[in-house]
Amino acid sequence: MTTTQTDEIKTWQQRESCTWTEQDDKDMPGTYESSCGEMWSFIDGGVKENRVTYCHHCGGKVVPASPQEQQP
Repeated sequence: MTTTQTDEIKTWQQRESCTWTEQDDKDMPGTYESSCGEMWSFIDGGVKENRVTYCHHCGGKVVPASPQEQQP
């Protein structure tokens, strides 16, 4: 397998899922940072309440970060 093929597989795997981590920001509640490098905000509710299934940027299936992953 060539380096290019390996990079393509890694890119595809990254798009397969996208972890969204809720930001601890009192001024902007409902804000999430995605593992693909984008930030998203909801006016009301969060990922589950707004039925977000796929990332709007990379197309990966959204996986909310577990509370352990969100610890600094």
